[in-house]
Amino acid sequence: MGKIFRKHNVIEYKNPNDSLNSDVVWKVIGYAGLYKGLAEHVNEIPAEELTISIFRNRYPRELFKEWKKEGIEISHPYDGVYYVEGVVSLPLQIIVADELEEEEFLSLKMLMPGVKEKEIRKFQLLRVSWRNSI
Repeated sequence: MGKIFRKHNVIEYKNPNDSLNSDVVWKVIGYAGLYKGLAEHVNEIPAEELTISIFRNRYPRELFKEWKKEGIEISHPYDGVYYVEGVVSLPLQIIVADELEEEEFLSLKMLMPGVKEKEIRKFQLLRVSWRNSI
């Protein structure tokens, strides 16, 4: 998930009841544009140092189907991580929390609604072992 991150990262967390469609994505792209454009100095935030990430619980089936018809490329390098190319020139990823399996994403799952008790217990154990290793 963090592999595309750069110096400036615009992150949007979607409520599980919110839809994710192309208009929502363009709204987040707009946030990134405002973030860059409202800096105090011209090009203070270079576009090459900016990324966009959208987090949600469910796979955006309809959005991805629409994008594939439009020729937008969607790669799936890890469970729950989707890189999108062809909507905007900035790196754009969509994170689907329901698909995140690996321990390295466990802390992210703690932020999402609907986290399971077994995941919370696993996270607590990992935190204890991490603290003990310091």
